[in-house]
Amino acid sequence: MSKPQKITPFLWFDHQAEEAAGFYTSVFRNSKIDRVLHFGEQVGVVDFSLDGQGFNAMNAGPAFQLNPTISFFVVCETEAETDEVWGKLRKAEGCSCASTNTHGAKNTAGCRTAMA
Repeated sequence: MSKPQKITPFLWFDHQAEEAAGFYTSVFRNSKIDRVLHFGEQVGVVDFSLDGQGFNAMNAGPAFQLNPTISFFVVCETEAETDEVWGKLRKAEGCSCASTNTHGAKNTAGCRTAMA
């Protein structure tokens, strides 16, 4: 039995949790939506993983707006992978991307995101 992940980032949305999880899993390889929980007829929580790192996305209503304080720092194996991830992230509405190769790290893409 594998050891459970100790810390899981939890992203709060108005009503876009499933859409956001779908977007993120389309950007990163080896990623998937693991489970979708419903609150009545509505999507409540989406558990997903990005290359093995678990995340949760929750529809919490308009009182909890996602903001650009979440950041992803991605280390890629090749420059081609960096370009692929970078290109997908830059197309996202509300994504403000930092320059690749920041802090002297090779093959990295950084993105601060607040999906609308």
